Amino acid sequence: MVEETTFRKLKKALLEMMRGYPEWGYYGKLQYFLPKTGDKSVDLLIDHEIIEELSKEDVQKLQISEEEKKQRWYRLKPRGVDLAISMINLEYSERVLKYTHETSYFTKILIWFTKILVVATVGMLIFAFAQALITLWF
Repeated sequence: MVEETTFRKLKKALLEMMRGYPEWGYYGKLQYFLPKTGDKSVDLLIDHEIIEELSKEDVQKLQISEEEKKQRWYRLKPRGVDLAISMINLEYSERVLKYTHETSYFTKILIWFTKILVVATVGMLIFAFAQALITLWF
C-alpha cells in the first residue's frame, strides 16, 4: 500500500483541474484535497506559478451565484499542467520499476531451474552410459 502523502493528494487535485484546462475555473478544489493547508497551498502554488487566481472580472462573467463569486477562483497554468503530467509519469515509472524487480526475480528462478535441469540431464546421461557399459561388459 502506498502512503498517502501531501504530494499524492496534490497530484489528485491537479489531475482533477487538468480535466478542465484551460477554460474551467475552480474554487475549493485544492482546499478539498489539502484540507489542513488549503489557503496556504493555494498561495504557494500561485507563487510557484502552478495555478493562477482568476480576476474579479473573470469571476463576474461566470454564471454562478453571488455566494460562489465571493470565493477564491483559480485555474491551472501551463506549468501546472507540466507538473501534473510529470506526476503521472512518476506513477508509471514506479509501476515499471516494480515490474522490473518482479521480472528480475523470476529470471533468477528460471536460471536456477535451468541449472538444475542441466545437472539432472548430465547425471542421467552418465547413468545411461554406465548402464550401457555394464550391459556390454557382462
